[in-house]
Amino acid sequence: MTNNIIKKSKNKSDKQKRLEKKQEEENKLKKQEDIKNIVENIENLIESYKDNNEEVYLYHYSTKPFKELYTIEKQISLGINNDKYKKLSDKFDWDKYSYIKHISLFIDPIPLDLVRKHFTNNKTYQENDYLYEHKIKLSDIKSILMYYMLVENKVDNFYYNYIFNIDMISDDLYANSKRKINELLGNHGEDYNKLRKLILDNKGVTKEAFEKLVNSDKFGDKQKGMYAPSVPHLFIYPKDGIIKVDSVKKVYFDKDNTPLTESVGDSKFYHISFKDILEGVWNPKNPDGYGINIDEYKASGIAEPNLPRISVSTSIEKCFQAIYPNISKLFEEKNYPYMEFYVYTPILKGNEKIISSEELVSKRMVHDAHMTDEYIILNPVYMKKIYKIKIYNTNKNTFLYHHPFNDNKITKIGFAPDNIKYDIIKEY
Repeated sequence: MTNNIIKKSKNKSDKQKRLEKKQEEENKLKKQEDIKNIVENIENLIESYKDNNEEVYLYHYSTKPFKELYTIEKQISLGINNDKYKKLSDKFDWDKYSYIKHISLFIDPIPLDLVRKHFTNNKTYQENDYLYEHKIKLSDIKSILMYYMLVENKVDNFYYNYIFNIDMISDDLYANSKRKINELLGNHGEDYNKLRKLILDNKGVTKEAFEKLVNSDKFGDKQKGMYAPSVPHLFIYPKDGIIKVDSVKKVYFDKDNTPLTESVGDSKFYHISFKDILEGVWNPKNPDGYGINIDEYKASGIAEPNLPRISVSTSIEKCFQAIYPNISKLFEEKNYPYMEFYVYTPILKGNEKIISSEELVSKRMVHDAHMTDEYIILNPVYMKKIYKIKIYNTNKNTFLYHHPFNDNKITKIGFAPDNIKYDIIKEY
């Protein structure tokens, strides 16, 4: 009898041990799962932080270059184009949503070759053999009275059955109807952060929308004279009637309507090199090291084309970020406190063939041009040496990541340090 009790007690103890072991394993797995979730949450927060701090750009096109964009109402108050806009002012003088109080912006660079070819009745697109592309930082638009965004691709049934019959309705009814339907979709408001999210949610759809429009059987003479029917774009109503322009580019069109771009006004292009004896005429060539591991890059989908060129950028900082992957070991492994470079700038005559950063990205030519603001010059050009600089090791600061070709469907990859600091040692 006693032996049986001892045996049962022992069995019970073994069972208890098994239960405790099982519980311990479950707790361990749960702990691992909790840690995994915490790590994922941290990674999501980091990605969210990066996305929330990434600069957002908007675009405006005109036949003249401007350092600031004015609403029609602001132009009238300044005595600019009074005769031109007086009738328009009377025609559209509604409430705070009045046409004369807004500035229209695209959320992506527009496909200029397509626009030039198909919008044959539009004066802005066809008046000259060039256009001016104005680039605007969203962060510079702080005094927003309100905004609304024409996201027509989300209401195709409305626009493709309504917009193409606008001759039958009045201008104010047409414009107010567009505003109302976009209000219902949530594409309207006064909150800056909501505006930012709305823009980011619709980035990358502009070219596809233009292609859909020009290939529609309803794209006729009326639409060929319009600005961007059924293409998503943004109406900004600034409180002071002014939007600051970050940079301007003059876009020439050749006989095939291919856009060729140059900087305008105070904008400059830069190129940095370790070498100090390069001033003179440069001939386009493939970058140093081109062809090394080319099969690997082709497999990754980010290989650059075999196209002789002179690569430049719009700032010294972006020049350094562009070459950082090639020299990162000097900062990351050898811990150099700084590097010294010579800065060159092209002396442009105005007839150079230049491909813009937007074209390099949209045509899948340079995967990080949207980050480096790289331009490529396809002609021989005189490069003048202007500075000797010292760029400091800021590798411990925030490191940037990006989607190749600005395509959210492609996983982000490492790019370069965010905060680039340099001093000019000598001017030439």
